[in-house]
Amino acid sequence: MPRRLALAVLVAACRATPDDGAVVASGTVEWTEVDVAPLAAGRVTRVLVEEGARVRAGDTLAVLAQPVLDAAGAQQEAGVAASRARLA
Repeated sequence: MPRRLALAVLVAACRATPDDGAVVASGTVEWTEVDVAPLAAGRVTRVLVEEGARVRAGDTLAVLAQPVLDAAGAQQEAGVAASRARLA
């Protein structure tokens, strides 16, 4: 969305100037764009912040479901239970 705004500003700044004595000015539009990436892969189940909201380092932005890890954890737990059964 910010890129569209920048494009609109650039297009508006490039229009022909009127001859009625109007003042035409140009400038720079700057914004900060930050890419975020999760520490683990997963499907987004909930987004906890609105677009444009201020956040700090460490804030939770979204909740991920990790079905692959859930299945792997269940498989590991089954292995532990089987090992315990053999020991008993």
